[in-house]
This record gives sequence, structure tokens and C-alpha cells, in this order.
Amino acid sequence: MAKTSVRYSCRDCGAIASKWQGQCADCGEWNTLEELSPTMGVVKQSSAGGYAGQRAVASLTEVAADGADNLKRHSSGFAEFDRVLTAH
Repeated sequence: MAKTSVRYSCRDCGAIASKWQGQCADCGEWNTLEELSPTMGVVKQSSAGGYAGQRAVASLTEVAADGADNLKRHSSGFAEFDRVLTAH
């Protein structure tokens, strides 16, 4: 049987760690690492902080693109690449 790898995610900055530690190595916040399931969902709170609950999963069609059409776009210099990135 294959051993499942446990990973932890910082709820403040989203950094991923291979082991739980009291302080996030990326942002420096304390008690913010949460255990991730193999399917990348939060399993449980690993610290003594006040957050309790799971992150909701939303379909891409349910996510609003607030102001996405108002963003200033920069050309990469490759016409086909720019076309693919801006296609709706």
C-alpha cells in the first residue's frame, strides 16, 4: 500500500509545507498551517487558531469575473499566444 503524503497550507498566504510547524516560513504568521487532503481540500485545523471549517468548492462557471474586461492587457510579442490568452 502506498503511503499518502500529508501537506499543509497556510491559510493567510497559501504557501505549501511538507510538515506542520508553528510559524509559516513564507509569511511569518503563527498557527496558520492547515492539513490538506490528497484532493487539495482542507481536512482539519492543525493549529490552535480560531479558524474552523472547510473551504467551499465552486464551479468555474459560478465564479464572477468582476472587472476582468476592464483590465489593461499587455502584449507578449507573440500574436497567437496573445489571442489564446484573450479568447473568451
